[in-house]
Amino acid sequence: MRVLAFSGSVFAIEASFFVYSLYWNSTWGWNELRASISLLLFFLASYQLSEVLICSFDKKRFGKIYGHFSITLLPPLGLWLIRSSQTPTYGLEYVATFFAIMFLVVFFQDADAVQIIACEKCFVRYRYKRRAVHYGKYYFGAIVAALLLLVSEILRNMAEKVAIQVADLPVLILAGYLVFLIPTSISVYVFKMDGSLVSSTMCKWASLFAITLVIILLRST
Repeated sequence: MRVLAFSGSVFAIEASFFVYSLYWNSTWGWNELRASISLLLFFLASYQLSEVLICSFDKKRFGKIYGHFSITLLPPLGLWLIRSSQTPTYGLEYVATFFAIMFLVVFFQDADAVQIIACEKCFVRYRYKRRAVHYGKYYFGAIVAALLLLVSEILRNMAEKVAIQVADLPVLILAGYLVFLIPTSISVYVFKMDGSLVSSTMCKWASLFAITLVIILLRST
């Protein structure tokens, strides 16, 4: 019931953001930036729904595949979002998309490659086995690449004496990454959170990223 209340509430918020993004985009027109935001919001909400299915409705096999289908696509979508901000990505969005597809194939072919350890309070514990054992390397590798691209772009603008403002897209996107990475890192390295909880915990904090995405959307006119 805790997962239903907590994950269900986060799902409702993120789903409402997604629906609003559809309205906004239909009003102002679609482009790569707005499409990336809508897709990110959709898959963020989808993951929260998967936790509800796993823990509250006992749809474990379907829920874990559905949830990992959703979060596996988030890193490349983040890189596509960065590219749409006119930040050079050097084709890394294609590399991340390729690896995302590879892991999706793994999850669909071998459902036991990702295992549910337990539904614990408001989170889900996962264990990755066999071909999915390198999933974390792909996931955090793509996130680190995104951070380096954003910081590099901000530093380049500073070196060229371009005025840096909080409302600049690279700054806003970087802030969006940091609002979920910093509390997740604190949970892991300060409070010694078990690694099996990282996926679920990080996606909860990513609700703050969803708020940042809405802000970027509103500033995209």
